[in-house]
Amino acid sequence: MEPGPSENPVALLQYDLAGQPGNQASTEPVVLVSGISGQPLTRGTGLGASGAGNSFSSSGWNAGEERFFRFGFTALPGQSVDLSSLRFGYRSSNTGPTNMALRYSGDNFTQNLATFTSINAFGNLEVDLSALQGLTGPVEFRIIALDNTSANGGTVAAGGTFRVTNFFPGDQPITFTGVVRASGEAGIPFISTDPEALSFPRTSIREEGPVLSYILSARDLQGPVEISGPEVLRFSLDGSNFQAPLSIPAESLKAEALTLFVQFSSAEAINLASSIQHSTSGIPPVSLAVTGQRFDPFQIFEDFNTSCQEGLPDGWTAIAITGQQLWECTQFGRAGNNATANAPFGLQANGFANGTQQTNEQWLISPAFDLSEFDFPLLSFWTRVAFAGPRLELFIAQDFSGDPQTATWIALEDRFATENFWTFSQEIDLSDFKNAPVHLAFRYRSSPEEGAARWTLDDFSLLNSDTPPAPFLNVGIGNVDYTHFGITPEGTVAPKRYSFPVTLSNATEPLRISAAPGFEFSIEGENNFSPVLTLSPEQARSTQNIEVRFAPAFAGAFSSVIQFRSGDLEERAGFLTGATIKRKDSFDVVTWNIEWFGSEASGQGPADTQRQLENVKKILEDLDADVYAFQEITSIERFKQLADALPDYRGFISPAVSQVGDFADAQKLTFLYKTTTVDSVATRVLLEGVQESDLVGYPSSPNRFWASGRLPFLFEVETKINGVQKRINLVNIHARSNGGGESAGTPRYAMRRFDVGVLKDSLDTYYADVPLIILGDYNDDLDETVADQNAPTVNTSETSFIRFIEDEQNYTPVTLSLSKAGLRSFIARENVIDHIMISNELDQAWIVQSERVVAPFDLVPDYASSTSDHLPVKARFLLECTLLPDEISSENSSFCIGETVVLTVPESAARIQWQRLDADNNWQNIPEATERPSPSLLRKMPAIAYALPMLAARSSPHLFRCRLPKTVSLSSKSRSSETLHCASRRGWKKDSASCS
Repeated sequence: MEPGPSENPVALLQYDLAGQPGNQASTEPVVLVSGISGQPLTRGTGLGASGAGNSFSSSGWNAGEERFFRFGFTALPGQSVDLSSLRFGYRSSNTGPTNMALRYSGDNFTQNLATFTSINAFGNLEVDLSALQGLTGPVEFRIIALDNTSANGGTVAAGGTFRVTNFFPGDQPITFTGVVRASGEAGIPFISTDPEALSFPRTSIREEGPVLSYILSARDLQGPVEISGPEVLRFSLDGSNFQAPLSIPAESLKAEALTLFVQFSSAEAINLASSIQHSTSGIPPVSLAVTGQRFDPFQIFEDFNTSCQEGLPDGWTAIAITGQQLWECTQFGRAGNNATANAPFGLQANGFANGTQQTNEQWLISPAFDLSEFDFPLLSFWTRVAFAGPRLELFIAQDFSGDPQTATWIALEDRFATENFWTFSQEIDLSDFKNAPVHLAFRYRSSPEEGAARWTLDDFSLLNSDTPPAPFLNVGIGNVDYTHFGITPEGTVAPKRYSFPVTLSNATEPLRISAAPGFEFSIEGENNFSPVLTLSPEQARSTQNIEVRFAPAFAGAFSSVIQFRSGDLEERAGFLTGATIKRKDSFDVVTWNIEWFGSEASGQGPADTQRQLENVKKILEDLDADVYAFQEITSIERFKQLADALPDYRGFISPAVSQVGDFADAQKLTFLYKTTTVDSVATRVLLEGVQESDLVGYPSSPNRFWASGRLPFLFEVETKINGVQKRINLVNIHARSNGGGESAGTPRYAMRRFDVGVLKDSLDTYYADVPLIILGDYNDDLDETVADQNAPTVNTSETSFIRFIEDEQNYTPVTLSLSKAGLRSFIARENVIDHIMISNELDQAWIVQSERVVAPFDLVPDYASSTSDHLPVKARFLLECTLLPDEISSENSSFCIGETVVLTVPESAARIQWQRLDADNNWQNIPEATERPSPSLLRKMPAIAYALPMLAARSSPHLFRCRLPKTVSLSSKSRSSETLHCASRRGWKKDSASCS
């Protein structure tokens, strides 16, 4: 034992449980100072002993009296004890008690000195006992269970245990610290405050600083108490004369506690989260936590970072009209300028709970704001949304008094996010509401029928501006609102119309709405269509419903974003497409990643695979393409069912899949082709012969080449459209994904770029002069990569298909235009990652602007949840046997139906007589037509009828074009194209190119 008292707290006595069995009847203390004796650690009579090494353990916490652990000490005669702390370890079994407390005999065990939660894991507790001063005689402490709740959330069982252990780390015994001194001797200085924290109300810097008070108690002081804090706080003993810092003599606190006044005053806006310090000799400073907010009524900003540590900000109210999923603080607030990052704090409402969408109407209401002296009060905020559900709503009221159902709310513009990215509202002008204080409200709704979106709000601000806000365009066109008007003859108007609302807030100049040729606009109901629609500022400031129609003036395919211009404002939205070329005249291809098609596994695509199949069938019937390249086909059986449901189609499945798991469960590449327009020639898995040793410099393990084995799949076809028999090779790819992000161990971008480079080398070598269509899920965009461009394994904006893009002489990225238009093919993310590329042999066949992202929401409204997370992508081609222009000067010249023939007609040519070769190989005249030519002839020969127009002479040489698109069978067994002969009184000459 130490020989005497000490002025500084020291260890007084300890209970060492190392090596103890746990079921011992008691554990004796080791007393480390003179002046006290120790009491053993024992159980109340209601508890039973329980074995648990290195502890003191008991069961029986579920029922009965005397359920506690007891221990303590006795101050010997003439001695007193000033305690400082107690520390111990603890643990409960799953069915043992969880809500525990420490009490002592000084108040007959009625008050909790500390509470703690014990679970089925070791914990430590250090209790501040500095309030227990001058203790004399026996002093007993008890650890008790506050209720019958078990550590696993149930009810405490008879066999459930609780134990105390040594304090870890370091395996230190259970220890009391403090000072023992002679009775009547001055103790350790002690200071306390009541309450232990101050929270100032939210006040304007234009108001006088608010004043709060607290009780300051002390004893055994050796000198004055110095009171200090942040410079925005001042202190007073009389509530009138404030100063900082403040010194209180020890004598002033000897007789009784003092009331201390604190004023929070700041000429600048501040969120206060600090403490008041009480310093005196002999002890460390005693802190009193203090919070508050002084705001600039002209510069109101709430980032929720400080306030949310305690709950909703001062003055903000969450009110539930229906449901229990209230607005509340969330750790997932906005983090800087990263559109997807999170950081504490923000506010969030989420109606999804207990595994389903709940019915909710939840209001988040701001404090009252006085806008009367604002020039232009401008409101702004950031939001993001995930999952399907009703839109968030923003309201303003000047008569809110506590019940949102009785206030007169006026709806403000919907400037909320449309996807799971942080979206800025821009500045909303509240100048119309300056005549009385206002409350702003965000209303959240959810239901099983409408869904339950998760809405997050952050960085709210209401600022005064001496200038009006910039114009803000609000267009009711969604991220995947792509409108296809179908096929419409030139010179006519498509029956389909598309409409959308538009508002230009704070408009000062006219708003012009336009698109590329072929599309026209009108205010809905006025039927006054024009290629450029101009709205006056007055019209634009009110919501206008705009109608779009497709009216092609010439032949071809048409596509365009919708452009909006007003002054310096230039924005675009949506995507419009249409064509005049009939479906039967073109070769159409589609690539489509059908999310885990047919998979029954949980979390892999839509849960209802039968409905997914039916939706896919409906969309395919509407697209009516000649060849489909699919990715993510999982169920072979479902794919066969799909093919069987489409009698005109047959399919192929690639045997090459990622070498993970079973083939049956893997995502597979497949083709589906229309047998009436396409003949199958061959299929082949590309790059099968590549050995790991060939992949020198592969950025990861070579066995991960092409997504660990999901190699490109080639399908060679021969077309039979309008008599044109053309062989085309389609290469279906599903490149490595970006899922999981970039890392040194998995450099996804570098692997995909390497994979694509090897494919290009192979195509250049073995398919250099072959018509190629490379289509599929590229998992990258073509204008720039979708990978993390700042990642060390990426460090570039270049697409991983850069070698194809740079080889402009040999390859054409047909769907690059969709990327440049700002479209997306993966619904939840911007960028087009499903693409179609062709080799130069097909450049002339490509119908420019026929490429489009297919948005089939009119056929399947819940497409994203029931069908796929990708959208189909389509392109069209006109296949012709094209001859070089020349003069026809031989009576024996012939050409195939399906060619585009350019004739130079000399002045001396009176007429042209077309002939056909009959089954006996004799030339027969085709009946002449009476129609005379026009400057631009594009004539089509009807099947079997052979009626063709005459080409009359012109006064000077003139170019005429005659297109003969039909295939005519010479016999029931023959599919070859019929040949035609041109006879004239004078000589003619024609190039002898082949039609095959």
